[in-house]
Amino acid sequence: MLRRLRFTFIILAAVGVSLAAGLSAVAAEPNLLWTDARSDGSRASEPLNFGTFRTLAAQASPAVFSLNVSTPGPRRPFGMGPRVDGQGTGFFINAEGYAITNFHVIENATSIEVVTDDNKTFPARVVGSDERTDLALLKVDAPTKLPFVKLADSDQVRPGDWVLAIGNPLGLSQSVTAGIVSATGRRDVHPDGRELYEDFIQTDASINPGNSGGPLLDIYGNVIGVNSAVARANTIGFAIPINVAKTLLPQLRSGTVERSWLGVRVQDMTEELAKSMQRDNAIGALIADVVPGGPAADAGIEPGDLVLKIEGEEIRDSAELRWLASTAGVGAARTVEIWREGKLIKKKVQFGRLPGAAAQAGPEPREAQAAGAITGAGLTVAPLTTALRERFGLSAELSGVLVVAIDAASGAARGGIQVGDLIRQVGRTEVNTPAEFQSATAGAARGTLVRLRLQRGEATVFVAYTL
Repeated sequence: MLRRLRFTFIILAAVGVSLAAGLSAVAAEPNLLWTDARSDGSRASEPLNFGTFRTLAAQASPAVFSLNVSTPGPRRPFGMGPRVDGQGTGFFINAEGYAITNFHVIENATSIEVVTDDNKTFPARVVGSDERTDLALLKVDAPTKLPFVKLADSDQVRPGDWVLAIGNPLGLSQSVTAGIVSATGRRDVHPDGRELYEDFIQTDASINPGNSGGPLLDIYGNVIGVNSAVARANTIGFAIPINVAKTLLPQLRSGTVERSWLGVRVQDMTEELAKSMQRDNAIGALIADVVPGGPAADAGIEPGDLVLKIEGEEIRDSAELRWLASTAGVGAARTVEIWREGKLIKKKVQFGRLPGAAAQAGPEPREAQAAGAITGAGLTVAPLTTALRERFGLSAELSGVLVVAIDAASGAARGGIQVGDLIRQVGRTEVNTPAEFQSATAGAARGTLVRLRLQRGEATVFVAYTL
């Protein structure tokens, strides 16, 4: 018995050493936004004792911070219950201050404040955000290197794995909860009625309003998910798999997310449909309709086809098809394997751009030029046309110039200006045309602080940035 206990302590000490390495204040490898946790691919059980979670919490907490968010008006609630307004959680993924949180935490934010484990306060800015996955990438500029956590492979997560959540639930900063993974691949949660790419990790570790954006950790201290305060009961919580974040982080770092498009409407299979199609199982995504002139139609895909694979990767259901199609890449050519009338058929599809995605990435350059757009002060702005009003949901009584593109290296990007913002004033000067915007900013020297009054959705927002 004593020998077994001594072996347990040796294993736990090794886990602690691994965590310390993951939280090193030394920067990750050059040009890498995050550091992957090393893994041999196994999910072997590790012995636990009463000090295991204490060790994990002590090692990981320095990389986790509370978020205080200011917004110009009432914030839209998220999830199945009440939320503490203006509070959330985030965590650093490298020593340079890049961090992850939820989109719904920073939505419509006019200012963001980070409070670290040692009670230091820093301003933060949004580098990029994506409502469809509820993810956002932040940047904190600190005088020293910051502690960070490594990112695991969430595809290796299995029900029954021990997990730890750290966050700011109900305003109670650095709260730690533990539990197990209850399920993976949850796609029927539908938080707040929003149209999300859902593939949640379900856990019985307590995740409450304010935990949103915090890390869900494995017993090695590596991040397997981003917690979201989405719950049907206090005993159920959900987290976005960290592999979803890894897929989007390079685009979030550039400030925009561009989604590809297959051009189909899909539904899940049933056992009855499978039998009718001479299939032994209900795996795959059934094409219910094909958009005329879309990528799938051009490739010869038809209603009634069952999609089984994209570029060799198996499609289990319609949600998986939507996710893989959206991340295939605009213009990318991929082999799509389908089942039609009892036969396997392969089609080469060139993916297009998801309609409506221009609201995030801005109109095509030729469209912006045709609309009389002008570039200056780190922005490309266009006059309001009927088409742009409809695309960005702007009412007829609003006036100003629309931000249709942003220089990712500019002060405007660092200041948090977004594509789709309607600029109404530069300083105290009203602007109604691109020429007026150019005139209001043309005389400003490099290093000058510019203040803009914006319309962002239903809110009026003031943003200041340095040219």
